[in-house]
Amino acid sequence: MTKTKLKRGDTKAIFTDNLGVDLTGSTVKFQMRGDGILVRQNATIVSPATSGQVSYQVVATDVQIPGQYRQEWEVTFADGSIQTFPVDDYNEVTIIDDLNPP
Repeated sequence: MTKTKLKRGDTKAIFTDNLGVDLTGSTVKFQMRGDGILVRQNATIVSPATSGQVSYQVVATDVQIPGQYRQEWEVTFADGSIQTFPVDDYNEVTIIDDLNPP
C-alpha cells in the first residue's frame, strides 16, 4: 500500500506502481474512489510489459475535490480474467485543498 498526498487541481502527479505480474496483452484501469467520486481511467503499461510497471497521469477532474480516497489498479489479462491490485488493501490518496478558490 502506498500513500500519496497532493493539492486540489495539481495535475503534475503521476501515479506509478509495480504490480509484480506480467502484463503482456493486458489492459489496466486506474481506479480511485472517495466522497461519492469515482475515477476509472485507462492506465499505461510501462514497457516492457513483463516488468509489471503501470502509470497514470492525473487530469484536472481527478483532483478537483479535496478528501480521502482509496486507489487500486484493475487488470484485465489477455485471457479475459480480471485481478485488482493491491490484492490485500487499497492505496491511499489525500487531496488537500489549495488556497485558490474553486
